Amino acid sequence: MNLTQPKTIRDLAADGLFIAHEQDFLMSRLEDSVRGFTGTEINFQNSPEPEAKPAAVEAEAADLPVQVRFYSNSGALDLIGKRIAVLKDGQWTWSTSHDGSPAIPELNGAQPASEVILAAARALESGNSILIANQSDGSKAAISVDIATANPAKGSVTVPSATQIPFEKVLIESIGDPLVSGLNEVRAVTAFAHLRGLSIEEADHGLRIHGADQATDAHVDLIVHFLDERISSLSAPNAPGFNWQLEDISADGYFCAIEHAMWFSANYPKAAQEHVPINLESGHVLIDKGAHIEANAVIIATVNEGVFTWAWADSQLAKLRWQTPANRLRQFGIDKLVPALVRQSLPADTARELALPQAAMPILNMWKVVTVHLNEDTTGIALIDAPELQLPALSPAVESAVLQYGPPAHINSNRAFEAYQAMRGAHRAEVPSR
Repeated sequence: MNLTQPKTIRDLAADGLFIAHEQDFLMSRLEDSVRGFTGTEINFQNSPEPEAKPAAVEAEAADLPVQVRFYSNSGALDLIGKRIAVLKDGQWTWSTSHDGSPAIPELNGAQPASEVILAAARALESGNSILIANQSDGSKAAISVDIATANPAKGSVTVPSATQIPFEKVLIESIGDPLVSGLNEVRAVTAFAHLRGLSIEEADHGLRIHGADQATDAHVDLIVHFLDERISSLSAPNAPGFNWQLEDISADGYFCAIEHAMWFSANYPKAAQEHVPINLESGHVLIDKGAHIEANAVIIATVNEGVFTWAWADSQLAKLRWQTPANRLRQFGIDKLVPALVRQSLPADTARELALPQAAMPILNMWKVVTVHLNEDTTGIALIDAPELQLPALSPAVESAVLQYGPPAHINSNRAFEAYQAMRGAHRAEVPSR
Protein backbone atom coordinates (compact mmCIF):
# COMPACT_ATOMS: atom_id res chain seq x y z
CA MET A 1 0.00 0.00 0.00
CA ASN A 2 1.52 3.30 -1.11
CA LEU A 3 1.89 6.41 1.00
CA THR A 4 1.36 9.78 -0.67
CA GLN A 5 3.59 12.77 0.02
CA PRO A 6 2.41 14.84 3.00
CA LYS A 7 0.56 17.96 1.91
CA THR A 8 -0.05 19.57 5.30
CA ILE A 9 1.80 19.91 8.58
CA ARG A 10 -0.67 17.46 10.15
CA ASP A 11 0.02 14.91 7.43
CA LEU A 12 3.70 15.15 8.29
CA ALA A 13 2.97 14.89 12.02
CA ALA A 14 0.92 11.74 11.33
CA ASP A 15 3.81 10.26 9.33
CA GLY A 16 6.08 10.49 12.35
CA LEU A 17 3.63 9.70 15.15
CA PHE A 18 4.37 6.01 15.69
CA ILE A 19 8.06 6.04 14.78
CA ALA A 20 8.56 8.85 17.32
CA HIS A 21 6.94 6.77 20.05
CA GLU A 22 9.15 3.85 19.05
CA GLN A 23 12.20 6.08 19.54
CA ASP A 24 10.81 7.09 22.95
CA PHE A 25 10.62 3.41 23.91
CA LEU A 26 14.24 2.98 22.86
CA MET A 27 15.39 6.02 24.81
CA SER A 28 13.51 4.79 27.88
CA ARG A 29 15.17 1.37 27.59
CA LEU A 30 18.56 3.00 27.20
CA GLU A 31 17.96 5.06 30.33
CA ASP A 32 16.81 1.98 32.24
CA SER A 33 19.94 0.10 31.16
CA VAL A 34 22.12 2.67 32.96
CA ARG A 35 19.73 2.85 35.95
CA GLY A 36 18.51 6.32 35.10
CA PHE A 37 20.04 9.54 33.85
CA THR A 38 21.28 11.89 36.57
CA GLY A 39 22.21 14.86 34.39
CA THR A 40 22.65 16.18 30.86
CA GLU A 41 25.42 18.23 29.26
CA ILE A 42 24.91 19.99 25.91
CA ASN A 43 27.87 21.18 23.87
CA PHE A 44 27.25 23.13 20.65
CA GLN A 45 30.01 22.48 18.13
CA ASN A 46 31.41 25.73 16.67
CA SER A 47 31.57 26.42 12.96
CA PRO A 48 35.00 25.75 11.40
CA GLU A 49 35.23 29.32 10.03
CA PRO A 50 37.74 31.12 12.29
CA GLU A 51 36.03 34.49 11.95
CA ALA A 52 32.71 33.17 13.26
CA LYS A 53 32.03 34.11 16.85
CA PRO A 54 30.49 31.40 19.05
CA ALA A 55 27.39 33.48 19.83
CA ALA A 56 26.77 34.14 16.15
CA VAL A 57 27.25 30.51 15.30
CA GLU A 58 24.87 29.49 18.04
CA ALA A 59 22.24 31.90 16.81
CA GLU A 60 22.42 31.44 13.05
CA ALA A 61 24.07 28.20 11.87
CA ALA A 62 21.84 25.63 10.20
CA ASP A 63 22.03 22.02 11.40
CA LEU A 64 24.54 23.04 14.06
CA PRO A 65 26.21 19.85 15.38
CA VAL A 66 25.64 19.19 19.06
CA GLN A 67 27.27 16.73 21.43
CA VAL A 68 24.88 15.43 24.06
CA ARG A 69 26.22 13.71 27.15
CA PHE A 70 23.94 11.92 29.60
CA TYR A 71 25.34 11.19 33.05
CA SER A 72 24.30 8.21 35.11
CA ASN A 73 25.52 6.08 37.99
CA SER A 74 26.89 3.73 35.32
CA GLY A 75 28.99 6.44 33.72
CA ALA A 76 28.65 8.89 30.86
CA LEU A 77 26.80 8.25 27.61
CA ASP A 78 27.58 10.37 24.55
CA LEU A 79 25.22 10.90 21.62
CA ILE A 80 25.43 13.02 18.49
CA GLY A 81 22.71 15.52 17.72
CA LYS A 82 22.00 18.61 15.70
CA ARG A 83 20.05 21.77 16.33
CA ILE A 84 16.99 21.97 14.10
CA ALA A 85 15.20 25.01 15.53
CA VAL A 86 15.49 27.94 17.91
CA LEU A 87 12.66 28.75 20.32
CA LYS A 88 12.07 32.23 21.65
CA ASP A 89 8.97 34.16 22.77
CA GLY A 90 6.71 31.27 21.80
CA GLN A 91 8.10 31.08 18.27
CA TRP A 92 9.73 28.07 16.65
CA THR A 93 12.29 29.23 14.08
CA TRP A 94 13.69 26.49 11.88
CA SER A 95 17.48 26.27 11.70
CA THR A 96 17.84 23.22 9.49
CA SER A 97 18.37 22.94 5.75
CA HIS A 98 15.33 20.67 5.24
CA ASP A 99 17.00 18.85 2.36
CA GLY A 100 14.35 16.82 0.56
CA SER A 101 11.54 18.05 2.83
CA PRO A 102 7.98 18.37 1.48
CA ALA A 103 6.77 21.79 0.36
CA ILE A 104 4.77 22.70 3.45
CA PRO A 105 4.61 26.40 4.49
CA GLU A 106 5.02 25.68 8.20
CA LEU A 107 8.46 24.16 7.56
CA ASN A 108 9.97 27.55 6.84
CA GLY A 109 10.88 30.59 8.94
CA ALA A 110 9.25 31.31 12.28
CA GLN A 111 6.09 29.49 13.36
CA PRO A 112 4.09 29.47 16.61
CA ALA A 113 5.56 26.66 18.70
CA SER A 114 3.10 23.78 19.06
CA GLU A 115 2.87 20.05 19.60
CA VAL A 116 2.07 19.61 15.90
CA ILE A 117 5.24 21.49 14.86
CA LEU A 118 7.26 19.34 17.26
CA ALA A 119 5.67 16.15 15.89
CA ALA A 120 6.42 17.28 12.33
CA ALA A 121 10.03 17.98 13.31
CA ARG A 122 10.36 14.46 14.70
CA ALA A 123 8.93 13.06 11.47
CA LEU A 124 11.61 14.89 9.49
CA GLU A 125 14.23 13.49 11.87
CA SER A 126 13.12 9.84 11.54
CA GLY A 127 11.40 9.99 14.93
CA ASN A 128 14.50 11.10 16.84
CA SER A 129 14.03 12.45 20.35
CA ILE A 130 14.04 16.25 20.53
CA LEU A 131 15.79 17.83 23.50
CA ILE A 132 15.16 21.46 24.45
CA ALA A 133 18.30 23.20 25.77
CA ASN A 134 19.16 26.73 26.85
CA GLN A 135 21.40 28.89 24.67
CA SER A 136 23.66 31.70 25.80
CA ASP A 137 21.47 34.42 24.23
CA GLY A 138 18.43 33.42 26.31
CA SER A 139 16.73 31.44 23.55
CA LYS A 140 16.33 27.67 23.52
CA ALA A 141 17.52 25.11 21.02
CA ALA A 142 15.52 22.14 19.73
CA ILE A 143 18.07 19.36 19.32
CA SER A 144 17.47 16.16 17.38
CA VAL A 145 19.29 13.29 19.10
CA ASP A 146 20.09 10.07 17.22
CA ILE A 147 20.03 7.15 19.67
CA ALA A 148 21.94 5.00 17.16
CA THR A 149 25.01 7.17 17.82
CA ALA A 150 25.02 6.36 21.55
CA ASN A 151 28.55 5.70 22.77
CA PRO A 152 28.53 4.37 26.35
CA ALA A 153 31.61 4.81 28.53
CA LYS A 154 31.20 1.23 29.69
CA GLY A 155 31.00 -1.56 27.15
CA SER A 156 28.43 -3.43 29.25
CA VAL A 157 25.68 -1.03 28.13
CA THR A 158 23.86 -2.27 25.03
CA VAL A 159 22.16 0.31 22.83
CA PRO A 160 18.63 -0.98 22.11
CA SER A 161 17.40 -1.53 18.57
CA ALA A 162 13.95 -0.82 17.08
CA THR A 163 13.67 -4.48 16.10
CA GLN A 164 13.46 -5.31 19.81
CA ILE A 165 10.18 -3.39 20.16
CA PRO A 166 7.11 -5.35 18.97
CA PHE A 167 5.31 -3.16 16.46
CA GLU A 168 1.92 -3.95 18.00
CA LYS A 169 3.19 -2.52 21.30
CA VAL A 170 4.17 0.69 19.52
CA LEU A 171 0.75 1.01 17.90
CA ILE A 172 -1.37 0.33 20.99
CA GLU A 173 0.61 2.52 23.38
CA SER A 174 0.89 5.39 20.91
CA ILE A 175 -2.90 5.61 20.70
CA GLY A 176 -2.72 7.14 24.17
CA ASP A 177 -0.97 10.24 22.80
CA PRO A 178 -3.48 13.14 23.01
CA LEU A 179 -2.10 14.44 19.70
CA VAL A 180 -3.51 11.41 17.88
CA SER A 181 -7.07 12.75 17.93
CA GLY A 182 -6.18 15.48 15.44
CA LEU A 183 -4.36 13.24 12.97
CA ASN A 184 -5.30 10.82 10.21
CA GLU A 185 -4.61 7.48 11.89
CA VAL A 186 -4.87 5.49 8.65
CA ARG A 187 -2.00 7.56 7.27
CA ALA A 188 -0.08 7.25 10.54
CA VAL A 189 -0.25 3.45 10.53
CA THR A 190 0.67 3.27 6.84
CA ALA A 191 3.68 5.56 7.34
CA PHE A 192 4.87 3.53 10.33
CA ALA A 193 4.69 0.28 8.36
CA HIS A 194 6.74 1.82 5.55
CA LEU A 195 9.34 3.26 7.92
CA ARG A 196 9.60 -0.06 9.77
CA GLY A 197 9.88 -2.04 6.53
CA LEU A 198 6.71 -4.00 7.31
CA SER A 199 4.44 -5.48 4.69
CA ILE A 200 1.04 -3.77 4.61
CA GLU A 201 -2.11 -4.37 2.61
CA GLU A 202 -5.75 -3.39 2.71
CA ALA A 203 -8.05 -5.71 4.62
CA ASP A 204 -11.76 -5.64 5.43
CA HIS A 205 -12.38 -2.19 6.98
CA GLY A 206 -8.71 -1.81 7.77
CA LEU A 207 -5.10 -2.73 7.16
CA ARG A 208 -3.19 -5.98 7.61
CA ILE A 209 0.44 -5.64 8.71
CA HIS A 210 2.91 -8.49 8.37
CA GLY A 211 6.15 -8.61 10.27
CA ALA A 212 8.37 -10.75 12.42
CA ASP A 213 9.06 -10.82 16.14
CA GLN A 214 12.84 -10.38 16.15
CA ALA A 215 13.13 -11.95 19.61
CA THR A 216 11.44 -15.21 18.60
CA ASP A 217 11.58 -15.12 14.77
CA ALA A 218 7.83 -15.78 14.87
CA HIS A 219 5.66 -14.37 12.09
CA VAL A 220 3.29 -11.66 13.34
CA ASP A 221 0.08 -10.64 11.61
CA LEU A 222 -1.77 -7.60 12.91
CA ILE A 223 -5.11 -6.39 11.58
CA VAL A 224 -5.88 -2.75 12.29
CA HIS A 225 -9.52 -1.75 11.89
CA PHE A 226 -10.64 1.85 11.52
CA LEU A 227 -13.82 3.80 12.04
CA ASP A 228 -13.85 7.35 10.63
CA GLU A 229 -10.04 7.22 10.21
CA ARG A 230 -9.63 6.29 13.89
CA ILE A 231 -8.15 2.99 15.04
CA SER A 232 -11.11 1.08 16.45
CA SER A 233 -9.57 -2.34 17.05
CA LEU A 234 -6.36 -4.34 16.77
CA SER A 235 -6.21 -8.09 16.44
CA ALA A 236 -3.36 -10.55 16.06
CA PRO A 237 -4.89 -13.74 14.63
CA ASN A 238 -1.78 -15.85 15.20
CA ALA A 239 -0.98 -14.50 18.68
CA PRO A 240 -3.14 -16.17 21.37
CA GLY A 241 -4.21 -13.79 24.12
CA PHE A 242 -4.16 -10.73 21.88
CA ASN A 243 -7.55 -11.19 20.25
CA TRP A 244 -9.71 -9.37 22.76
CA GLN A 245 -12.21 -6.90 21.42
CA LEU A 246 -14.15 -4.29 23.36
CA GLU A 247 -17.35 -6.24 22.68
CA ASP A 248 -15.78 -9.32 24.34
CA ILE A 249 -15.20 -7.35 27.52
CA SER A 250 -18.69 -5.89 27.30
CA ALA A 251 -20.15 -9.39 26.89
CA ASP A 252 -18.30 -10.67 29.95
CA GLY A 253 -19.93 -8.07 32.17
CA TYR A 254 -23.20 -7.48 30.34
CA PHE A 255 -25.78 -9.38 32.41
CA CYS A 256 -23.96 -8.96 35.70
CA ALA A 257 -23.90 -5.19 35.19
CA ILE A 258 -27.66 -5.24 34.56
CA GLU A 259 -28.39 -7.21 37.73
CA HIS A 260 -26.23 -4.89 39.83
CA ALA A 261 -27.90 -1.82 38.30
CA MET A 262 -31.38 -3.21 39.00
CA TRP A 263 -30.51 -4.03 42.60
CA PHE A 264 -28.77 -0.70 43.24
CA SER A 265 -31.63 1.34 41.74
CA ALA A 266 -34.15 -0.53 43.85
CA ASN A 267 -32.24 -0.16 47.11
CA TYR A 268 -30.54 3.22 46.68
CA PRO A 269 -32.62 5.09 44.09
CA LYS A 270 -31.29 8.53 44.97
CA ALA A 271 -27.64 7.49 44.67
CA ALA A 272 -28.41 5.76 41.39
CA GLN A 273 -29.96 8.88 39.87
CA GLU A 274 -28.12 11.85 41.38
CA HIS A 275 -24.54 12.91 42.10
CA VAL A 276 -23.25 11.43 45.36
CA PRO A 277 -20.86 13.24 47.74
CA ILE A 278 -17.23 12.15 47.48
CA ASN A 279 -14.30 12.61 49.84
CA LEU A 280 -11.27 13.07 47.57
CA GLU A 281 -8.86 12.43 50.44
CA SER A 282 -10.22 9.04 51.42
CA GLY A 283 -11.80 7.97 48.14
CA HIS A 284 -15.16 7.28 49.80
CA VAL A 285 -18.61 8.19 48.53
CA LEU A 286 -21.68 8.63 50.70
CA ILE A 287 -24.42 6.36 49.36
CA ASP A 288 -27.06 6.78 52.07
CA LYS A 289 -26.85 9.82 54.33
CA GLY A 290 -29.48 8.58 56.77
CA ALA A 291 -27.89 5.15 57.29
CA HIS A 292 -24.43 6.65 56.80
CA ILE A 293 -23.43 4.01 54.27
CA GLU A 294 -20.15 4.73 52.54
CA ALA A 295 -18.45 2.90 49.71
CA ASN A 296 -14.97 2.72 48.31
CA ALA A 297 -14.78 4.49 44.97
CA VAL A 298 -12.57 4.51 41.90
CA ILE A 299 -13.21 7.36 39.50
CA ILE A 300 -12.78 5.74 36.11
CA ALA A 301 -13.51 8.75 33.90
CA THR A 302 -14.55 12.38 33.76
CA VAL A 303 -16.97 14.17 31.46
CA ASN A 304 -16.36 17.82 30.63
CA GLU A 305 -18.07 19.78 27.85
CA GLY A 306 -19.13 16.63 26.07
CA VAL A 307 -15.72 14.93 26.25
CA PHE A 308 -15.17 11.63 28.06
CA THR A 309 -11.63 11.30 29.48
CA TRP A 310 -10.27 8.24 31.24
CA ALA A 311 -9.26 9.07 34.80
CA TRP A 312 -5.77 7.59 34.33
CA ALA A 313 -5.15 10.46 31.89
CA ASP A 314 -6.23 13.15 34.39
CA SER A 315 -3.11 14.55 36.06
CA GLN A 316 -4.96 15.68 39.18
CA LEU A 317 -6.81 12.43 39.78
CA ALA A 318 -3.66 10.42 39.07
CA LYS A 319 -2.06 11.99 42.17
CA LEU A 320 -4.63 10.36 44.48
CA ARG A 321 -3.40 7.09 45.96
CA TRP A 322 -6.82 5.47 46.01
CA GLN A 323 -7.08 6.06 42.27
CA THR A 324 -4.37 3.49 41.47
CA PRO A 325 -6.86 0.85 40.21
CA ALA A 326 -7.85 3.21 37.37
CA ASN A 327 -4.44 2.54 35.81
CA ARG A 328 -5.39 -1.11 35.40
CA LEU A 329 -7.88 -0.13 32.71
CA ARG A 330 -5.15 1.35 30.53
CA GLN A 331 -2.79 -1.56 31.20
CA PHE A 332 -5.50 -4.07 30.33
CA GLY A 333 -6.07 -2.21 27.08
CA ILE A 334 -2.36 -2.36 26.29
CA ASP A 335 -2.01 -6.03 27.20
CA LYS A 336 -5.07 -7.10 25.21
CA LEU A 337 -4.76 -4.57 22.35
CA VAL A 338 -8.03 -2.73 23.08
CA PRO A 339 -7.73 0.86 21.74
CA ALA A 340 -10.82 2.25 23.49
CA LEU A 341 -9.19 1.64 26.89
CA VAL A 342 -5.91 3.31 25.85
CA ARG A 343 -7.18 6.35 23.94
CA GLN A 344 -7.16 9.22 26.46
CA SER A 345 -10.46 10.79 25.49
CA LEU A 346 -13.33 10.58 23.05
CA PRO A 347 -16.76 12.20 22.65
CA ALA A 348 -19.02 11.43 25.59
CA ASP A 349 -21.77 10.26 23.22
CA THR A 350 -19.38 7.72 21.71
CA ALA A 351 -18.30 6.53 25.15
CA ARG A 352 -21.96 6.06 26.03
CA GLU A 353 -22.62 4.11 22.82
CA LEU A 354 -19.64 1.88 23.56
CA ALA A 355 -20.79 1.48 27.20
CA LEU A 356 -17.23 2.13 28.40
CA PRO A 357 -18.13 2.40 32.13
CA GLN A 358 -19.78 -1.03 31.90
CA ALA A 359 -16.73 -2.42 30.09
CA ALA A 360 -14.58 -1.26 33.02
CA MET A 361 -16.66 -3.25 35.53
CA PRO A 362 -15.35 -6.79 34.87
CA ILE A 363 -11.79 -5.50 34.62
CA LEU A 364 -11.89 -3.90 38.08
CA ASN A 365 -14.52 -6.32 39.49
CA MET A 366 -16.56 -3.35 40.69
CA TRP A 367 -20.18 -3.34 39.54
CA LYS A 368 -22.03 -0.30 40.88
CA VAL A 369 -21.67 2.99 39.04
CA VAL A 370 -22.39 6.48 40.38
CA THR A 371 -21.60 10.03 39.31
CA VAL A 372 -19.80 12.61 41.43
CA HIS A 373 -19.46 16.38 41.16
CA LEU A 374 -15.77 17.27 40.74
CA ASN A 375 -16.11 20.95 39.80
CA GLU A 376 -18.55 23.30 38.11
CA ASP A 377 -17.86 21.84 34.68
CA THR A 378 -16.71 18.29 35.37
CA THR A 379 -18.60 15.16 36.36
CA GLY A 380 -16.78 12.07 37.55
CA ILE A 381 -17.95 8.54 36.73
CA ALA A 382 -17.07 6.22 39.60
CA LEU A 383 -17.32 2.50 40.28
CA ILE A 384 -18.01 1.69 43.91
CA ASP A 385 -17.98 -1.26 46.29
CA ALA A 386 -18.88 -1.89 49.93
CA PRO A 387 -20.04 -4.83 52.08
CA GLU A 388 -23.55 -3.35 52.11
CA LEU A 389 -23.65 -3.39 48.31
CA GLN A 390 -23.14 -7.12 47.79
CA LEU A 391 -25.83 -8.89 45.80
CA PRO A 392 -28.00 -11.52 47.47
CA ALA A 393 -28.13 -15.03 46.03
CA LEU A 394 -29.59 -15.09 42.53
CA SER A 395 -33.27 -15.99 42.49
CA PRO A 396 -35.15 -17.37 39.46
CA ALA A 397 -37.30 -14.23 39.34
CA VAL A 398 -34.30 -11.90 39.25
CA GLU A 399 -32.52 -14.08 36.70
CA SER A 400 -35.58 -14.02 34.46
CA ALA A 401 -35.84 -10.23 34.75
CA VAL A 402 -32.14 -9.75 33.97
CA LEU A 403 -32.19 -12.04 30.95
CA GLN A 404 -35.05 -10.08 29.43
CA TYR A 405 -32.48 -7.42 28.55
CA GLY A 406 -30.96 -9.19 25.58
CA PRO A 407 -27.58 -7.87 24.43
CA PRO A 408 -27.29 -5.70 21.31
CA ALA A 409 -26.30 -7.34 18.04
CA HIS A 410 -22.57 -6.63 18.35
CA ILE A 411 -22.33 -8.55 21.65
CA ASN A 412 -22.16 -12.34 21.57
CA SER A 413 -25.18 -13.48 23.60
CA ASN A 414 -23.70 -16.92 24.32
CA ARG A 415 -20.51 -15.43 25.70
CA ALA A 416 -22.56 -12.96 27.76
CA PHE A 417 -24.68 -15.72 29.29
CA GLU A 418 -21.72 -17.99 29.97
CA ALA A 419 -19.95 -15.18 31.82
CA TYR A 420 -23.10 -14.47 33.82
CA GLN A 421 -23.43 -18.15 34.63
CA ALA A 422 -19.83 -18.30 35.82
CA MET A 423 -20.25 -15.27 38.07
CA ARG A 424 -23.77 -15.76 39.37
CA GLY A 425 -24.66 -19.41 38.74
CA ALA A 426 -27.38 -18.52 36.24
CA HIS A 427 -29.28 -21.32 34.52
CA ARG A 428 -29.59 -21.72 30.77
CA ALA A 429 -32.54 -19.84 29.38
CA GLU A 430 -33.54 -18.34 26.08
CA VAL A 431 -31.71 -15.03 25.87
CA PRO A 432 -33.53 -12.50 23.71
CA SER A 433 -31.51 -10.40 21.31
CA ARG A 434 -32.13 -6.86 20.15
